Amino acid sequence: MNITWYGHSCFKLECGPSTILIDPFLSDSPTYQGSVEAASQGVTHVALTHGHDDHVGDTVEICRTTGATLIAVFELATFLNARGVENIDPTNTGGAVNHDGFRLSFTPARHSSSTNVDGNNIYLGNPCGLVITPDNGPVTYHMGDTDIMGDMAL
Repeated sequence: MNITWYGHSCFKLECGPSTILIDPFLSDSPTYQGSVEAASQGVTHVALTHGHDDHVGDTVEICRTTGATLIAVFELATFLNARGVENIDPTNTGGAVNHDGFRLSFTPARHSSSTNVDGNNIYLGNPCGLVITPDNGPVTYHMGDTDIMGDMAL
């Protein structure tokens, strides 16, 4: 497995035949100086920890351009589906999805998850941590912005 950090909470994980981009906050990021196209090259999946703008970032553009499947909690996945993301695989805390080369499980997180659209605050489901289990390679836990909590000991 290859892991690349692009700043803030954005990482790319290459898991055999699949490449996952997590929390792709790129074009407005104060820490990432490259192009969205470069960071999203070869991406087959985008996974989101929660719905804040500094995590959702360039998700819609990346999914439209690459055809990547979005993996996110139900509310966030359907919200972005209505904004142009065609391929979604929604789940929830405690759920898991299997894709080519990896399994992704959602764990509890302590944070919030919403966005503001035209002055209205929209709830986008529970925030989650991500446990990514590749077919070959180490298990990776991405905690998003969650607060440290006792559940992490599990």
